[in-house]
Amino acid sequence: MQQINQVYKSLKSSYRVLWRDNRQVIWIDIKSTKALPEIISHQQVETMLVDEEIKAIDDPYLDDVMTLPEQDSSEYIKREKAWEIIKKIVNNPELFDAKKRGKIIKEVTDTKVASKQTVYRYLRRYWQRGQVKNALLPDYKLSGAAGKKRKRKDLKLGRPREIQSGIGSNITVDDERLFRLVIDTIYLKKKEKTFAGSYRKFFDLANFNNPDKSLYDLPSFDQFRYFFEREYKKPDVIKKKEYSIIYQKDIKALSSTSTYDALGPGSRYQIDATIADVYLISERDKTKIVGRPVIYFIIDVFSRMVTGLYVGYEGPSWVSAMMALAHTVEDKVVYCKKFGLEIEPEDWPTQGLPITYPT
Repeated sequence: MQQINQVYKSLKSSYRVLWRDNRQVIWIDIKSTKALPEIISHQQVETMLVDEEIKAIDDPYLDDVMTLPEQDSSEYIKREKAWEIIKKIVNNPELFDAKKRGKIIKEVTDTKVASKQTVYRYLRRYWQRGQVKNALLPDYKLSGAAGKKRKRKDLKLGRPREIQSGIGSNITVDDERLFRLVIDTIYLKKKEKTFAGSYRKFFDLANFNNPDKSLYDLPSFDQFRYFFEREYKKPDVIKKKEYSIIYQKDIKALSSTSTYDALGPGSRYQIDATIADVYLISERDKTKIVGRPVIYFIIDVFSRMVTGLYVGYEGPSWVSAMMALAHTVEDKVVYCKKFGLEIEPEDWPTQGLPITYPT
């Protein structure tokens, strides 16, 4: 059974299911700028799936419709305006009927709130992008050709200067070569070097290479930063700027999770030690601080249940870890009785070591 909003991909296009009953499906081409709802039988869809003419795919607009625009932002205002125009008719199933659709849309256009073309555009966008209010958000992310080089003309590219003197200049191939040289050899290699300091080094080199050029017409700091953000990916920059040990230990992206190889409860345990954020005092002399305890926890990776623990004054060590490991094989009912607690075996059902795998 096809689900509402399921997207199917064919060789030529992709279709979203808008509505269904026991006999037929109504879907729409999500790429076409002139698409309208189409009726197809369940049997046809099933046949196309079996023949691999279409296949179910993830919703390509899911991330877009999950975006929450800021209150009173341009995106928010445009979405609300579009929604006010179509909200009274979007839940009318007769919109899927080509013979009745025109009459329903005419009722909207007669109020003079929008033209016929505008109503159709909003409805098409609403249907193609998931039948939710956020489907009406504008595609500002596609504006400006982000990351692409601009073609140089006779005039300088970018916004004219308002404060700094001079007109400025377009970036040449030699400027880009010098940009890359400074970034690669100074900013990414010398970890203590700031980005502003790297630009000053570039400025000195550019001034040396172009003695006849006005200082005001040399590439600006914003142009230097724009080139850097366009040409260098942030993860690669972080990897080169940080020391290898720190990157591998604290920054490197995880390629999997600890539960990936855990087949079920008791499959794999993890152990960790931490120094408690408390200070203990002597039982005999309350004025004397004994120290901060070290707490060991052993948990089952799959269920996150605590399988063993140990609290001691000695620092993290193999001996402390063995004490925590010994607790994992201890009967927890007997253990709790030592502290005056009565529990049932099923309250803490962990007694034993995890599964061991042949190597």
